[in-house]
Amino acid sequence: MNYTYVVPYETWQPFVEADERGSTSVAALSGLDVRKEAARISRAIPEMSRKADSLRDLQERSAQVKADLIDVAGQIIRVSDRLIDAIHALPPEQAAEQAEILGELEQGRKLAFERMAHLNPDQLWFWTEEWQAGERAVDRDIAAGVPGEGPMTGEEFLAALDAMRAESA
Repeated sequence: MNYTYVVPYETWQPFVEADERGSTSVAALSGLDVRKEAARISRAIPEMSRKADSLRDLQERSAQVKADLIDVAGQIIRVSDRLIDAIHALPPEQAAEQAEILGELEQGRKLAFERMAHLNPDQLWFWTEEWQAGERAVDRDIAAGVPGEGPMTGEEFLAALDAMRAESA
């Protein structure tokens, strides 16, 4: 009777033999060898399971750390932008006194933006200075009680898309 055993490469790799031409073949495993390997693999399963659980925990913690870093970088960008706007709103003589602080804020914002580019590149558009300026404008309007435009109808949306296409053409 002929038996075929399917085992992971790491298990049968020690049984690979090379002939004088360098060709390789799998040496025949005796029933005793197979039982020994099966026992060894069975003993390794609990440890592999513990390692898999540990890896899963590390992946979850890594995802949480990444989310926390994204949050912190976003907070730095928002606060820097608000302070930069406040300095720009000062009378020129007072703004000149704050030039050093302004430079540090701009550098801090740049570093946070670069970190965000690494952490969350798909959403980087949201953290650009232009987009954040629009976000702050909306926040000011909401705080002042200025009503927004409200949702568009389907027809209005399509008309807005057509207008955008015409502008970019």
